[in-house]
Order: sequence, then C-alpha cells, then structure tokens
Amino acid sequence: MKKSIVLCFLCCTLFMMLCSTAFAAQTENYIENKDITKDLLLENQATYDAETNTILLCPNRTWSSGKAKYPFEVCEDFTVTFEYMIGGGTSADGIILAFFAEKDSITIDGGYLNFEGCGGYGLEFDTYRNTNDSRYAHIAIVRDYVSNHLISVDEPRVDDEQWHTAVLKVSGNNVLCTIDGDTVIDTVIEFDKTYRYMYFAASTGSCRDDHYIRNVRFTGRAAYSNASEWAIEEMDKAELYNLIPDILKGQDMTQLITRQEFAALSVRLYESLCKADAEIVPEPFDDIDDNDVAKAYGLGITKGTSDHLFAPEKDITREEVATMLTRTLKAYLPDLDTSSDSTFRFADDHAISAWAKESVYFMAERKIILGVGDNKFAPKNTTASEEAIKYANSTREQALLLAVRAYEAFNEN
Repeated sequence: MKKSIVLCFLCCTLFMMLCSTAFAAQTENYIENKDITKDLLLENQATYDAETNTILLCPNRTWSSGKAKYPFEVCEDFTVTFEYMIGGGTSADGIILAFFAEKDSITIDGGYLNFEGCGGYGLEFDTYRNTNDSRYAHIAIVRDYVSNHLISVDEPRVDDEQWHTAVLKVSGNNVLCTIDGDTVIDTVIEFDKTYRYMYFAASTGSCRDDHYIRNVRFTGRAAYSNASEWAIEEMDKAELYNLIPDILKGQDMTQLITRQEFAALSVRLYESLCKADAEIVPEPFDDIDDNDVAKAYGLGITKGTSDHLFAPEKDITREEVATMLTRTLKAYLPDLDTSSDSTFRFADDHAISAWAKESVYFMAERKIILGVGDNKFAPKNTTASEEAIKYANSTREQALLLAVRAYEAFNEN
C-alpha cells in the first residue's frame, strides 16, 4: 500500500512539473496600440530618424521611392494610427498604406506610389493627378493599382506641409479612415484577405515632395491565437523568418503538435532556408492528401509510420522531432555531417530508438533540442504515466522554438 501511495505521489508530482510550463501565463497575442515605427523594415530610399521617431519614406527628389514594411501578419480586424506629412516640393506622388498585401511583393517604383504589384489594397494619400484621378489632392481606397479607386474623397490635408493624424480601422468588411479625428471614409468593401501583410510606401516621378510618417501605432491580432508568455518572442521570430505554416496560422500554440503539422513546419523551415518552394511529389499514404506532407516525403523528411500510413493526427515525440529536423537540414545541406564523435550520452539513451540516435545527439550538440533535466532526453512516452501526460510530446510553440533555433544556426544569408 505504501509503495502504491509513493508511486501515485511521484506521478502526480511529475504531472504538475510538466504542466507548470505548458499552462503558465498563456497569452492571447493581441497587440494593443503598440508603437511599431521602429519595427518597420525599410527599403529603397526610406530612412529612419531615431531622435524624432520619424521615417522619411522617400526624399524630395525626382524618381525616388521607399517602403516601410511591417514584418508580421495583420490578421483580420486591425487599426493603424499614424502621423504623416507630405510637401515641400512640386506635389508628387503621395503616401500609401498597403494592407492585405503580399509579404514580399515586387512593386513598381516611380509614379505608382510604390504600390502596384502588391496584390492587395491601399489607403492612398495622393498628391498627383493621374488618369481617372480627381483634379485635387485626395484620399482613396484602391486595389491592386492606384488607378483602381474603390472610393475616393478630395482632401486638402493630404498635401499642405503639416503633420496630420490618420487612422485606418478595418473591422470585417467595414473600413473607416479619419484625419485629425474627422471621418473621411466609412464604407463596406468585400475584401479578399488572401494576403495578410501591410506596409507604407511613397514615390516620386517627374515631380517631387518629402513624404514622412511617424508614431505608427498598431492594434490587432498576430498570426497565432495563443501562446505561453515565454514563447511570444520566439513566435514573433518564427513569423519574421516565415516559419509558421498555414496549418498553424491562428492556432492555439500551447497544444500538442501533430505529425501533419510538424511535417508542414519542417517544409516551411526548408523553404525559408532555401528561399525556394519544395517540389510536390506523389506520396504513398492512404490516410492523408496534403501538399506539405507530399513535399516532406519528397525531401526525405518523413517516411510515414508504415508503407502506406502517415498518421497525420498522431502527436509527435521528441525523437521524431529530432529526426525530422535533422532530415530537413540534410535536405537543405546534403553534405551536412550529422555524426558525432562525442562520448556524451543521455541517461535514458537506452530508450532512444536506434534510427533516432544520430539525430538526437546531433540536435543536442547543436543546442537545438536540449534535454528535459536529470540528463534525460525523454525520447518517447515509455511508461503508462508518461503516456497519460504526453511526457515526450512537443507543443506547437516548442516545435516553433526548435525551428527558430535551427533557422538561426543554419541560415547562411
């Protein structure tokens, strides 16, 4: 009886220790009125002045352009508040806030506000009269092209060499724009939300102006719906490195990751390192039809749980994670030496499957996957009590952390 009581106590203690991290301080990653000016990534002639927290999108000279991109997804509803000033030249071409746009779109410089080609929408502050434009400076919602006005309003505060505060609020299909507290646009647009990024851009053509923004503030939800407090920074890195696959977008990051989800994560890691898409190849699995799994199979990242089964909903163990990550890196760097000359062994080395040992120690030596304490690796759930609490299984946020470490360790650019 005493042995049973002691065993029960130890199992309960182990359960509480493992769950303390998983359930500690879970945070809905909702960003509230955050100043993101310094987070914007600058391209072309755009420059940042730290003393005034001001971005000059493009300078007062002809045929210049600049862009300031927000590196994280802007999911669904959001609000952007910013100050802008345009002027000092010969009135051209203006500023645009692109949204629901492609992340790495190639846009046209010059007299198109550095916008056309983004595959999205834009709130434009237009100071130059193009074809089909109003004869006056105006604010408009455009799609794909600056000439494609969904709604346009004449507005003298676009080009008066004064600082003004603008707000763009998107709620469902309703879009609201205010200038200095005055409602300028309030309408409904059936948005295509295929793309989820935003950026500020400006350009000049044969005419010119200075184009400034400052105090850019953002309210909205990030690409994931929930994460432990310790994981927020890593989730942001994962988004910055383009490591979050579509299957995990908007998901609860504290939940266990499945084999299908980890295959998609592995493929995204490979594609982000290679900066190219993996090939979709025919795969032999009868229990799933998924492009990412097909890519993972083609790259040699996964072989399935049998010749014809993949077990997509099955939780993935730590030794499986180590193996799939190692195979991902080998697919990226075919000559990568994953063998080990070290005599170090985990205390539970006997529990590590033979097919996983090289990968486990390669990952450990590279400090990508660490032990769980007491010099143990916990390769798989080896006892009934461990299986009950999923002792050796990885959560989505833990898996993304490992992908971030692997990306930072092996990214050559």
